[in-house]
Amino acid sequence: MAEIKCLSCGAVTDFDTLDAIDNTCPYCGATVYTSKNISVTTKRAEKESRFKFLKRPSFLFPFFAGAVSILIILYFVIIPSIRYNTAVTLMDSGKGDEAISIFMELGDYRDSSLRSMILYGRTRNSESDFQNYIATGKNHTIGLISSGEVVAAGSNLFGQTDVSSFKDAIAVAAGENHSVILLSSGKVKSIGNNSAGQCNTGKWKNIISIGAGKDYTAAINNKNSVLFAGDKDSPLAEVSNWKNIVSLATGNNHIIGITSKGNVLAVGDNSYGQCDVSGFKNITAAAVGESHTILLHSDGTVSSLGSNHFGQGEVSKWEDILTVAAGSYHSLALKADGEVLSAGLNSFKQCNVSSWSDVVAISAGDDFSVGLTLNGKLLSCGNTDYNKRSLSDWLLFLPKEKDIIEELEK
Repeated sequence: MAEIKCLSCGAVTDFDTLDAIDNTCPYCGATVYTSKNISVTTKRAEKESRFKFLKRPSFLFPFFAGAVSILIILYFVIIPSIRYNTAVTLMDSGKGDEAISIFMELGDYRDSSLRSMILYGRTRNSESDFQNYIATGKNHTIGLISSGEVVAAGSNLFGQTDVSSFKDAIAVAAGENHSVILLSSGKVKSIGNNSAGQCNTGKWKNIISIGAGKDYTAAINNKNSVLFAGDKDSPLAEVSNWKNIVSLATGNNHIIGITSKGNVLAVGDNSYGQCDVSGFKNITAAAVGESHTILLHSDGTVSSLGSNHFGQGEVSKWEDILTVAAGSYHSLALKADGEVLSAGLNSFKQCNVSSWSDVVAISAGDDFSVGLTLNGKLLSCGNTDYNKRSLSDWLLFLPKEKDIIEELEK
C-alpha cells in the first residue's frame, strides 16, 4: 500500500485515506497529492512487499534445519553404513588389508573395532588368523603365543603337550592325542600318539593350513591341495584327491572341505547325513562334531547337518556369525560383536558361554569350550578332567598386539 507524506506538517497518510478526503492532509488541510510522491512510495512499498517473506524466521528455520539434518544423517549414518558394508565385502573377498583400513577409520561404528582386530589376526601372516591361535583335542588344549612359541595344557599321556621347544609357529591344531604345529617356513611338526602315522608330517612343505582328527592330520598346501597323514586305508584318506580347497574342518569320523568357490566336499562316516553337503554354496567355514556338521554361510547364517540328539543342530536362528566350532555333541558360534552362542549337550556346562564377551576366536573340545578374548586372555567352560582347561594364565598377545588393540579401541 502507498503512503503519502504531507510536506507541510510531515504527517504520513495512506493513499486510500488521502483519496477519500480529496487529496488533502487530514491533519493540517494542505493539498498533498503529487504523482511523484505516489510513484516513489508505491515502488518502495512493492519492493518491501516482494521481499517481506524473507524476513520471516518461520520460513527459513525449517529450510536450514532440514538441510542440517540431512547433512548429519549423511555424515554419521549413511556414509559410515556404506563404508562399513564396503569393508565387510572386502573382508569376505579376502582383501583384509583394505577392510582393516576402513574398519579402523570407522572406529566405534557398530562392531568395526572388533572386526579390525579379528582381521589383524587373519593378516598377521599370510594364512593365519586368531582361530589358529587355539586348538582343543579330547583332553588337551594348545595355544599359540604371538611370538611364535607354543603352550599346552591337559593330558600328556603320549607327549602331546610337550610343545615348549617349538618356535616360529603360526598355527596349531589338535587331534585326540596328538598336536600339530605349522611353522612360518611352511613345514609341519607333529607330536604325540603316532599309532596310525598321524604324526608323519616331517616331509610336508609349503603348507598354509592344518587340521587334526582322532588319529590323522590333514593340511592344505600353497596349491590348495590336501595332504593326509594317518591310516592310508581309512576312507578319510580320500581327501588327498581334493583340489582347490581353502578350508578344512576335521573331526573324529568325517572331514569337510570348502572350495575356493564356496562349495562343500565331505568324506567319512555319513550314518546321520552329516556328509550330505553337495547342495550347499557360498560357504565360508565349517565345524565338525562326532556326528554332526555346522556350515557357515557367507551372509553370516548357519546350517546344521547330521545328528541332533542333544540339540547341537539348533543353529538356524543364529545370525551375524564370523566363525563356528564343534565339540562332540555341542556347537559354538562367534558373533561379530564378540559374543559366543552355543547349542547342544551341556552335561559339563560346556555350553555356558553366554557371559563371554570381546571374544576373537573359539574352539570346542570333546566336552569343553575355549574362547580367546580381545586382550589375549582365554576363557573356558566344561569338563575340567586332565587339567585341559588350565589356561587362565595364558597371554597369547604380547605388548605389540596390545598396543594395536588399544589403538583400535580409541
